[in-house]
Amino acid sequence: MIPDDKVGGYEDDRTDKQQDTHTVCIGGRDKFLSGLCQHQNNNGDSYAFWACRPGDADAVSAWVRGRSDIARVRQIDGDPPRSKTGHVHIYTVLEWHPALK
Repeated sequence: MIPDDKVGGYEDDRTDKQQDTHTVCIGGRDKFLSGLCQHQNNNGDSYAFWACRPGDADAVSAWVRGRSDIARVRQIDGDPPRSKTGHVHIYTVLEWHPALK
């Protein structure tokens, strides 16, 4: 079960410094968590984005597009995505992330 404080919210794992360096967000609708939210009678979808440095965007985009659990993949430069009704989680792509190997 998804905790109530994680539904319909916004969660950004980047530090203040990373918000200046990891400015490209690549992601989309999380099919699994969106289905779980709807099953629990919560409105809205769940979105997962990975924030990276601009130079890593191509590698991260390929990695995200290769995931079967993310739909409607898009890239957002600058301000991170928000949702009025769903939950958005922004993960940080660090040097050891699988997309960069």
